[in-house]
Amino acid sequence: MDQGEDVADDDEEAEDAPIFTPELARLKAKEQGKPMPADDDDMDMDVDDDAEGEEAEDGAYNRDQYPDEFSDSEEEKEDYTIRKTDSIIVAATAESDHSNLEVYIYEHEKGNLYVHHEVILGAYPLCIEWIPKWQGQRSNIIAVGTFLPEIEIWNLDSDSCDPVSILGSIDLSEQAKESHAQ
Repeated sequence: MDQGEDVADDDEEAEDAPIFTPELARLKAKEQGKPMPADDDDMDMDVDDDAEGEEAEDGAYNRDQYPDEFSDSEEEKEDYTIRKTDSIIVAATAESDHSNLEVYIYEHEKGNLYVHHEVILGAYPLCIEWIPKWQGQRSNIIAVGTFLPEIEIWNLDSDSCDPVSILGSIDLSEQAKESHAQ
């Protein structure tokens, strides 16, 4: 197989790829030279395989098969719901190339333990501490001490990929080392 065939296969795969977001729909329409309405409410995507990319009679695209948000089954929603009877266990794990903060749920009634969600850490964790109140409000905040001269503050109630706050600084630590060396 030569490079030309690889490129052709990639183009075919890109054409067959489903469009789930309005941004992707606009990009694909622009790539194909088709006009797209700018307003998300007016934009619908075509789901008819025979008339892919064609506008309906009213000028709108049909996107009924592509939900705005992925709908979870009732069983999946139940897995994400934390009940008062559940116990929450937070563990810091370190592999050879990455570290995680893992939130486990233990269901007493079923004797079931599973990872509810994970947070990727930037450095190997040394210690963790749960902070039940943050800025005067009840919350699920975890302070993570790492091998870096910083303490990361993570809000487990949000889906953020970054810590809420970082205490300490690598730069200040380097300055302190230099001042002690003199």
